[in-house]
Amino acid sequence: MIRKMTVLLWVPLAWVAFSGIFSYAEELPHPAEWVPSEALIVLEVSSAEPLVEALLARETHQRAKEIPQIAEFLRSSQFAQMAAVVSYLELRLDTPWREAVRHLLGGRIWVAVFPQNGILLFIDTKNPVLLERLHQVVLEHAREEARKAFDPARVASRTYKGMTAWTVDGGQNVYALVGPRLILTNKAELMKSVADLREEGGTHSLARSENYQAARTTLGVGMPAWVFVNLSALAGRPRAERIPEVVRSNPLLGLLLADTMEAVKDSSWLAGAVQIVKDRLSIKLQVDGSLPAADQPLAFSLPDENTGVLPNIEVPRRLVALTLYRDLAKFYAAKDILFPERTSGLIFFENMMGIFFTGRHFSEEVLPHLHPEIRLVVAAQDYRADYGIPDVQVPAVAVVFRMKDPAQFTLMAEEAWQKALGLINFTRGQQALPGLILDRQEYQGVRYSVAAFPTVGLSAEERKHVRFNFKPVLAACGEHLILSSTEQLARDVIDYLRKEEATSPPRLAGCSLMLETSREGLLRLIEANHENLVLQNMVEKGHDRGKAEEEVRNLWLLVSLLGEMKLEWGRTKNQPWVKAQWISPF
Repeated sequence: MIRKMTVLLWVPLAWVAFSGIFSYAEELPHPAEWVPSEALIVLEVSSAEPLVEALLARETHQRAKEIPQIAEFLRSSQFAQMAAVVSYLELRLDTPWREAVRHLLGGRIWVAVFPQNGILLFIDTKNPVLLERLHQVVLEHAREEARKAFDPARVASRTYKGMTAWTVDGGQNVYALVGPRLILTNKAELMKSVADLREEGGTHSLARSENYQAARTTLGVGMPAWVFVNLSALAGRPRAERIPEVVRSNPLLGLLLADTMEAVKDSSWLAGAVQIVKDRLSIKLQVDGSLPAADQPLAFSLPDENTGVLPNIEVPRRLVALTLYRDLAKFYAAKDILFPERTSGLIFFENMMGIFFTGRHFSEEVLPHLHPEIRLVVAAQDYRADYGIPDVQVPAVAVVFRMKDPAQFTLMAEEAWQKALGLINFTRGQQALPGLILDRQEYQGVRYSVAAFPTVGLSAEERKHVRFNFKPVLAACGEHLILSSTEQLARDVIDYLRKEEATSPPRLAGCSLMLETSREGLLRLIEANHENLVLQNMVEKGHDRGKAEEEVRNLWLLVSLLGEMKLEWGRTKNQPWVKAQWISPF
């Protein structure tokens, strides 16, 4: 029973650390006054009573039951045991569990992470009497279990500088009650530091550190929740040092993050403000370092504060949309700085581009023809039986560039496109595989090139091959160049661009990246490929079918919880910021 009681104590504490509580007037000093300055990461939730109420609402529970994994857990023996413990606590505390949650988890939550995996958790409750009652219930059961195990010493207390700390498992997990405040840690020495700082008035606490104060000042007051990362303390740690290396070793990550990593590398702290409004959780992150100056090699993603990215492309069945402000010519010019270890690979790439673009210098005669605006859209496919309905369904992908001289660059791109298709067909021919047949079509006044696999004489079963996910297109719509993996998506993009030309939508000032995802579309894609995902898991990971199906279910659950997101990346006065918004499935 003691293990159940301990788990019951830890689970709601961890849950509340991420859910939030509303702030209240209290004589106790701010938790930062009792926390050592060596803290690496801090999370504070100070005002989220509406969220707590939403999580306790019966409507939320009803919607949660619609998620298969949660419904399965509610039918399990583990849930039955947990429900029995909750009922017992309701009886002992003489309080319904929902009211107990409101009272015990109704104040500030403050979590700090330290080196060597140390964690310090503060919970300021609304009802110290109920907290004391729960404390006595936990002690009673802990002592009973210790007696049965003939190990009474595992339940112990120690008073140090006027603060009594308890352990009920004989280990390092320690908790203390100071009025309405519950303090819990997995390191006994951290509890001792709390007592020291409490006695001295927080003179050497985190609250007095320059980095912490600067971050609080930058973010302002009145935040429901906030995050602080002490980058100065993380400097030199192997995992932190590897992040820039990983970014620089991957061209795609380098394109997305290289300039931001330069700012983070020179920063002392990272801070984030968290807001919760109805079903939306929003986070804004900032650092105190600066992005590279406009004349620096890595300044390839710096729109000024009056310009920014174009809107994301809207098409039917959209799964993911990404819009970027990236100067590809400047990015490629910095390749020796970004990817010095990839010189041989880049030489091969340049040689290939020289073939495709008829000897033109890739970084000086090709990439400068493109504006910094790049847009990508991923959409589920609506398959047609006359082409093929593959067993493994792959979403369609389209990339849209904006050309400076459409008349000239369209011809260059068309020539490169046909050479690339020829190379693909030559390679497939060597393997005795069907090639792509090039054709010209027209839609909405736009002439485009489309390549398709031949279908004549193929049965419906043969058209289930994975290659029938692809029907690539190159199209020039006004000043936009479209590269699409399917004709269907290319036409949908043309429809969108025609509407955009008529409305001239505003740019997002100062923003250099915006990513949006669709929960429902991603879930449908997982469901359509469920069997193939299970088989792939069994082959690649060696799992039996039950374990493979469990991992696919977990993927479905993860997407259902996190799938509806919007991410924005930009700058203000040459300092980078990130905004993320998550829409709750409940």
